[in-house]
Amino acid sequence: MPSGTAWPSGTDGWPLSFVAELDCGALTRYEVDIVLPDTGTLLFFLSTRPEHESQVIYVPSGTVVAERPVPDDRAEVHAEQALAAATEPTWPGRNHPALADVFGSIDEAHEAV
Repeated sequence: MPSGTAWPSGTDGWPLSFVAELDCGALTRYEVDIVLPDTGTLLFFLSTRPEHESQVIYVPSGTVVAERPVPDDRAEVHAEQALAAATEPTWPGRNHPALADVFGSIDEAHEAV
């Protein structure tokens, strides 16, 4: 995490569990349908309690970082796992409004496809 940054926690101080770190530069090789930075790292922290929100921390490239010890046994750091990605084309359901936007109407989309 960036130097000087506290371990993420819920509003009551319950620490979140560290579940993933993604290199944004490596993700630029894949088509994604969300806006992501071209560089830097995303750190994902998950709440194990339903009343808490999870957090994603963006660490810009070149930021001084330091490994943080887990604050206590309520949080976990999951073991490193290799991830892979593949771009798979998808198509919306037969009556999705996006089809009408592209083809002019649902009927015209059905005829074209």
